[in-house]
Amino acid sequence: MIYVGRLLMELRSEMLTDSQPTHTLSSKTVPGLDETRFWHDDVYLIEFLPLMGHHILTSGTAYKISARLAEHTSNVLEGQLRTPLDRFKSAMNSKNFRREAPFQSCMFRVRLPDNRAKYESDFFMLDIVNYMRSELDTFKLFQRKYPLQDDEQAKCLKVIVNNILTRIKEGLDAHRFDHDVQPQRTTWDINRQLYLLDYFAKLPLEPQNLKQKLRSCFLEHLDTSIGDVVNELQRLVAEIGSLSSMARTQDEWPELVLSLSASGKDVGVCRLNAKLFLNLRNQDADQDQETLCWRLKSFSFKSAGCSHTCPNCGYTTAIVSGCLSIVVERERKRFLAVVNKEWANIEPMLWQLNPEQTHFLCHVYIHQAKVRPGGEKKNICDSHLRVLFADQACETYTSPGTLSPIWNAVITFNWVSLPGGIGLYLKNPPLLSLEFYNSERSLPEDLVGMGSLAMSVISEDRASDSNWEDAGVFGCSKNPLRKLQRLKYLTPPPLKWVPIARKGTLQAEVLMSAEIIQISMEPTGQNDKKEPQLATGIPMAIRPTMQNFVLEVFFVGLRNYSKSSMSSAGKRKINVMMGDLVLSSGPSTARIRNSINFLVAYASGVVVSSYRRKVRSHLYSTPIRVYQINRITGQRL
Repeated sequence: MIYVGRLLMELRSEMLTDSQPTHTLSSKTVPGLDETRFWHDDVYLIEFLPLMGHHILTSGTAYKISARLAEHTSNVLEGQLRTPLDRFKSAMNSKNFRREAPFQSCMFRVRLPDNRAKYESDFFMLDIVNYMRSELDTFKLFQRKYPLQDDEQAKCLKVIVNNILTRIKEGLDAHRFDHDVQPQRTTWDINRQLYLLDYFAKLPLEPQNLKQKLRSCFLEHLDTSIGDVVNELQRLVAEIGSLSSMARTQDEWPELVLSLSASGKDVGVCRLNAKLFLNLRNQDADQDQETLCWRLKSFSFKSAGCSHTCPNCGYTTAIVSGCLSIVVERERKRFLAVVNKEWANIEPMLWQLNPEQTHFLCHVYIHQAKVRPGGEKKNICDSHLRVLFADQACETYTSPGTLSPIWNAVITFNWVSLPGGIGLYLKNPPLLSLEFYNSERSLPEDLVGMGSLAMSVISEDRASDSNWEDAGVFGCSKNPLRKLQRLKYLTPPPLKWVPIARKGTLQAEVLMSAEIIQISMEPTGQNDKKEPQLATGIPMAIRPTMQNFVLEVFFVGLRNYSKSSMSSAGKRKINVMMGDLVLSSGPSTARIRNSINFLVAYASGVVVSSYRRKVRSHLYSTPIRVYQINRITGQRL
């Protein structure tokens, strides 16, 4: 699909006075529409600066990368690809690159409508949503570390609610929803602005009610009230996130596309919403941008035919770390003055970092995996996991003959050097790439699926006081708020389930976590050449306990079933998957109106899952997924 341009249209409808109108098309010439009534165009400089890339699935030895928006295309950057050096159990098809300083960028000019004032409210809402998610994630860690201290949990939750309330009030006082669009606002702009003003004027009542609920709750009911407040905050996160949706038909820009090729063949593209990388017009120089403008980000490239929006769909072909900015040309000097702390613009399209690079120690904690059954002919999986980051790669041991491999492994990458300072990575953690392999001979290929994981970034000054034990500066503190703040930089990071997919289908889930810790010392010649280390034994602070659980399912039936393909009985069943366990219902009976029942309504099975008695057990449990299956074709519906 090739972008040609945008078409300005105006639709009008009139009431016909004829009692028997004729279906005749007529056309007439009308005066040209005045586009400047609702917006004015401006010249933008779009600049993309790639720094390094890994997990590039290609057999080529040289790469080309560029950016384009609509009919405009940037200059092309070229370089050489390298292969990680090590002995691997499966074929290594991934390459990596790292550009040398001074860094050259891709840049081009484009003329587009200046609607930044309209998006002040959207970026403010995104900032609130990100803040609420971050605070709730930290609070869940607090619940996990101090599970029986309901009083301290309530104190922390009240502070979180109060901080959210303060941010909302500050936005209203700063008139983040009162934007003046020159030269004229459309009716849609006016209605949206009035709706947001009314919504956020009433919104503080909900956090106030939540605070009051925690204050007036009896101690014996405090645990239940805390759960209710957390659920309500999660609902507000989803609600505000939907309001900040940037799908504006009248103001939409074309997609910003990053293209990567190797040895003349396309590797993948990265499709982006250009407005997320805008440099805001009214942003103060001493404040951080709420947008992603010139923030270090890991861009996931996917094959050209992929239509998925989720990051772990199994179509990822490369991950490139870099910065992207969209700046009005006349405001470029002010933009350069804002980023001059970490970046030096030597000349147009040429950048220097300050500092040039930072050294890290990388730990990857891999406990176990749950492989979805059905893809293996013999129901056997001799699997191992490959981890790729920067220019290094390492594999776990092979776990033979099981769909639930337990590795309990720790992979260490020594002296990983990343461009720039620690500040670039604290707010924008890099992505770790995963490749899951199966060495069963009956399968045509050994790659099961791929995934990615955002790493936890720990600065050197926090590394000594970020462990799970109550020691250090804040460890012995009785103030629950100090304990809560300490959990934001926890090492080792808690394990979580990472989906492994291929071609849009979930194949497995891996329970793991990863972190990079800043090192101030310069590596010696011997340390700089150290190979990745594979060891056994995840730290006890995050290691789960494995126990057997019985999963029981009652298949009652389907109600209000309106799928048109349901024309006859005996062609449907329900599959419930949890980890490596699959429970299936019996065949469906005859359809009664819009209801379907199943002949076999009960199924049970045993699944081995992670469990921690002292904390909430669901933190490590695998998600349960329900699928409807066509019994004849075996396809999911």
